[in-house]
Amino acid sequence: TLLYRNGTIRLDELDGDLDLGFVKTQPDRDLQWTNVKGADALWFPRAHAVAYVDRAGVRHEETARLAGPTLIWGSGRVTYRLEGVVTLSEAVDIAASLAP
Repeated sequence: TLLYRNGTIRLDELDGDLDLGFVKTQPDRDLQWTNVKGADALWFPRAHAVAYVDRAGVRHEETARLAGPTLIWGSGRVTYRLEGVVTLSEAVDIAASLAP
């Protein structure tokens, strides 16, 4: 986990693949599909949980964190969660700068 702007922006790196099944369990499905450098990504306007499957095949659910707007995407076998960036456009730009 990396924190920026006095902790208002948080970047988590999760060792594993995003479990898209968790989207169906979210009480607020107000999400938008987008992409980061060609990889599927999800934009949530408010805080939410995220589920991923680690390299050993074990499913993990991470709880909602400090920020509202959140972008989740994967690169290889790593899932990223960027929280606290207000606009989708800015979040995708930041994510693209991180993705290999």
